[in-house]
Amino acid sequence: MFDDLYACPTDGRIHLDIIAPVINDNKKVIAAVVFRVNPKDYLYPLIQRWPLPSKTGESLLLRKEEKSVLFLNELRHRKHSALQLRIPLTERKVPAVQAALGYTGIWEGEDYRGISVLSFIQPISNTPWFMIAKIDQSEVFSELTFKASFVSIFTIALILMLSAAFAWFYNPRQKNIYEKLFIQEKELREEEEKISALFASMTEMVAIHEVIFNEQGEAVNYRIIDCNLAFTKITGIKKEDAIGRLATEVYQSELAPYLDVYSRVAVSGEPAEYTTYYAPMEKYFNISVVSPKKNQFATITTDITAIKQTQKIISDKNKELENYLYVSSHDLRSPLVNIQGFSQRLQKNVDAITAILNECSLEPEAKEKIAALTNEAIPKSLNFIFTNVSKMDVLINALLHISRTGRVKMTIAKVDMNQLIKEVTASLDFQLTELSAKITVQPLSDCFGDENLLNQLFTNIIGNAIKYRDTKRQLHIEISSEVKQHKVIYSVKDNGIGIAPRHLEKIWNVFYRVDSSSAKSGEGIGLSLVKIIAEKHYGKAWAKSEEGKGSAFAIELPTKEFTE
Repeated sequence: MFDDLYACPTDGRIHLDIIAPVINDNKKVIAAVVFRVNPKDYLYPLIQRWPLPSKTGESLLLRKEEKSVLFLNELRHRKHSALQLRIPLTERKVPAVQAALGYTGIWEGEDYRGISVLSFIQPISNTPWFMIAKIDQSEVFSELTFKASFVSIFTIALILMLSAAFAWFYNPRQKNIYEKLFIQEKELREEEEKISALFASMTEMVAIHEVIFNEQGEAVNYRIIDCNLAFTKITGIKKEDAIGRLATEVYQSELAPYLDVYSRVAVSGEPAEYTTYYAPMEKYFNISVVSPKKNQFATITTDITAIKQTQKIISDKNKELENYLYVSSHDLRSPLVNIQGFSQRLQKNVDAITAILNECSLEPEAKEKIAALTNEAIPKSLNFIFTNVSKMDVLINALLHISRTGRVKMTIAKVDMNQLIKEVTASLDFQLTELSAKITVQPLSDCFGDENLLNQLFTNIIGNAIKYRDTKRQLHIEISSEVKQHKVIYSVKDNGIGIAPRHLEKIWNVFYRVDSSSAKSGEGIGLSLVKIIAEKHYGKAWAKSEEGKGSAFAIELPTKEFTE
């Protein structure tokens, strides 16, 4: 049995004892023989022996104590250090401390002198000891600069305490291997520093967690492993109060927030993203969840409370405007109906007066003047009233239509766009057949939205393609789609008369008509409804066109479920 190195309380010398039991015939220990070894005779010289000439290289033997690491051998650069020199475990730059903390392999740091060194750390099997081979960086760089031969980097020593002697070995390295390892280590540290700086400076709240399971393997909680500065800024919880603690403790809740989503990502590795309102903090968050390793997950959280509040203000104002538009349109209809009714009554009265006058005997001149009034002037004025009343009726109906479209409550579901386009073209089949129009529909990606509103949207666009066709050639309409991230863009192209560039931005305005005098000119609300419906679906609509060649309308719609 080997004892550990110790200083003799009598003479102060350092000893290493080997104890051998003496056993009698009954296999009982009756005595013990103690072999005392002076490490200065063989062990310490062996440790200090460097395989190649070196000005600064040395080997260290040490062991971990409660709050420090103790050097066991005499050091090259400090006398009387064996069992005397201790370094606190808080000095993490020192290779000896890293050895005591469990690190093995190459380490770049500062030795007991405060000088930058390169070292190799290795624990000694079946002992509480660690062996470190180190060399000053200044000597290493000097060798790399002025010599082209191989240099020794580190010596790995292994002491076996199964017998009365120690077996030591070393592992010399070639210069190019060492240089490669050094460069890789340096590059890795630089990347880690960049990532750490990015992690700390992100405005989004980033936190890394590990899932806690019960004995049945069910996720019951999660612990915060790390977080950035934005975590404190957004939640008001200090970083030091969060790291290492359970979610139920940090957030002071009975259940860990969103545990079902987080545990699913941590176990499956499938990422997730969602928007939520967290009532205890009165905040809206957009959260992306990924799993860096098994049973761990990282969250990237953006505080979207201000955005949600702004959206609510805009939504409330839009509803207020829509309500105002509806009430105004509705109220305008009553006087319009009265004007139309009394104008019709006035026409009947004029007809009655004309009939009476025809039966009366009047002077030819007077009769001619009255006839001019009843047959020309009054009917002309009444016709003007009827025409404008009709126009006003169309405008009011259009306003009511727009108002109802904005106010309607959507039923949001996944929409089979291939089936929807079939229904739209079927409703326009008579016109398309009469014109011998050609429609090409590529396989379309699905989207989420209100099927009735989307039917109206595409009916308006295809209807416009029919209305504004070029009569000199066969109408050809091509419909396709393209998925981009969480959106799908539907394209409806035609070879119609096209739209001049100066009109492209205005065609989405209510009552705007490119050529109001044209017989083809509509009410000016079709594309306005297209824009309103697209925006209700958190999408958008735009157009490209060239006069004489045709137009291409694009509609962007979501591929994921949403709420109004």
